Amino acid sequence: MERLISWWVRNPVASNLLLLGIVLAGVLGFTAMEREAYPIFRANQVQVEIAWPGAAPQEVEEQILIRIEEALYELRAVRVEDQEEFTKFADAYEAKYGSRP
Repeated sequence: MERLISWWVRNPVASNLLLLGIVLAGVLGFTAMEREAYPIFRANQVQVEIAWPGAAPQEVEEQILIRIEEALYELRAVRVEDQEEFTKFADAYEAKYGSRP
């Protein structure tokens, strides 16, 4: 390792050319990189929030939430996470990456 370092110290032109090549490759790579203002991506998680002011939690669950969950339980690649708060229910549905319902 010491011989390699001493060679680069004795040959400053070679080390400067290597540095210039690395910087040039970086600049060319950066300019060729694809950039988008609004990139396209597939979300694998959806959160459904249901707010029904004045309704009892049991009403929201029976009339809305259970219907949504029954429809989603039929899909094999969906996992359901429940979170209940007074008259607001929030469910997160997460699909396995690369799977199709």
